[in-house]
Amino acid sequence: MPQQIVWGGDPNKQLTLDPVTDRLSPRKSFAAWKQIVRGYSAPWHEVDLELASELQKALAVELARRTKEEQARALGESQRAIRDLLDNADQGFLTVGPDLLVGDQSSAACEAILETCPAGKPIIDLLHPGDPTLPETFESVFRSSNDFVRELKLELLPTEFRLGDKSIKVGYKFLADRGRLMLVLTDITQAVRLTEAVERERHYLEMIVLAFTEGDSFAALVNDYQQFPADGLPHLIEQI
Repeated sequence: MPQQIVWGGDPNKQLTLDPVTDRLSPRKSFAAWKQIVRGYSAPWHEVDLELASELQKALAVELARRTKEEQARALGESQRAIRDLLDNADQGFLTVGPDLLVGDQSSAACEAILETCPAGKPIIDLLHPGDPTLPETFESVFRSSNDFVRELKLELLPTEFRLGDKSIKVGYKFLADRGRLMLVLTDITQAVRLTEAVERERHYLEMIVLAFTEGDSFAALVNDYQQFPADGLPHLIEQI
């Protein structure tokens, strides 16, 4: 807003030199000179300063609130993205605390693999119920303060277990910052069945090869096997 400033003399008045000393001579007039100033606010009163201070505090609080909300929203989106990633993976993820109870958070694949919701349940009952040595092994992992010793103890934990007709592989990762043990479960039932089928096929082929390469010996072995119930078995019974 326009303001009027009163000066003690016109600052634009031409300077005069003393003709004798050739120096600037003092003003001979200090008549008031008025100047209109624009683009500046009026002088602030005490009440204005107090209101401005309160406004500053309110804005700081609002900015902090919005920043916190934005951080919480970003964290929530990040957690949902991680959750979606884990839930759409074929592996199951869960964590266990020093009490050997499964945490509340686990991936959707865990329920499919374990055929139950694992939250809050003892990990021993899920993996190897009735194993008397397993609780102590798990507890020793949490008691270890040395990373190297802890890794050695993790090697003692079972890496596979059976759940009905399923074969489950287990991986372990200790989360030092949270003091929890993460388990990664993988259903390897199909892989195990395939391996067993390949092994059976290998033995079958070995028998065929043996029959061709050792035909006479193989035929004699089969003949002895067939004759044993009629000839060898009665003789063996008589000796008993």
